[in-house]
Amino acid sequence: MDCVGLPRPAYVGAIDGSFRRGDETWRETFRNAPPRWSLVSGDGSDERSAALSITGPDTGAIKTGDSAVYDFDMTFKVQFVDQPARASWKLRLQPNSSDGYKFDLVEESDGIHLRGYLVKAARVISLENGEQRIGLPSCCNPSDWYRISIKARNFDFMYSITVEPDSGDYLDLRSYLGIEFVTKIMRDSEKQFRWGDIGIGTDSTFKLSYFRLESKVGEK
Repeated sequence: MDCVGLPRPAYVGAIDGSFRRGDETWRETFRNAPPRWSLVSGDGSDERSAALSITGPDTGAIKTGDSAVYDFDMTFKVQFVDQPARASWKLRLQPNSSDGYKFDLVEESDGIHLRGYLVKAARVISLENGEQRIGLPSCCNPSDWYRISIKARNFDFMYSITVEPDSGDYLDLRSYLGIEFVTKIMRDSEKQFRWGDIGIGTDSTFKLSYFRLESKVGEK
């Protein structure tokens, strides 16, 4: 295990991040929120719902005070914006704002892929099972949202992904909507980073409509 700097105490608790039109207090949720981030139209769940437009090369970390995130569950919801369609985030982001575990959800000609990497000292190495195609036939529409759930324990990362229509598509009968796809466990066999921050965005443009982070210290 090779975290950068001295270990930090484990964060205990939960954080809910949601975004409302005209409410700029969302910046208090992130450390070093890039100035290019802004509120845009959300998923339409209600008339005041908004989403955070994540743009540019920089990463914003969810604030957890002086504590770091060890084991956790997290759920968040994203929508692709630009081409190439990609949403990116980093788990156990280190104090140098570079090292950690980077994950990309990308749309390619053969469908949706989830990729996971170990990033350390400018090295980018695929995790075990770090390339997975999301098995959803005839997927997806540009307006679709992806509900992403993560279970992180030790050096294992398990994902489940569900595709949802943009709110208002109540008669949408596409077969893949609402089906949960559970990935194989992505694993860091080098056991590099046991703690860190949760970083949103990095070299991608997408919408984030909400997130929930819950610590699971000592749980399996």
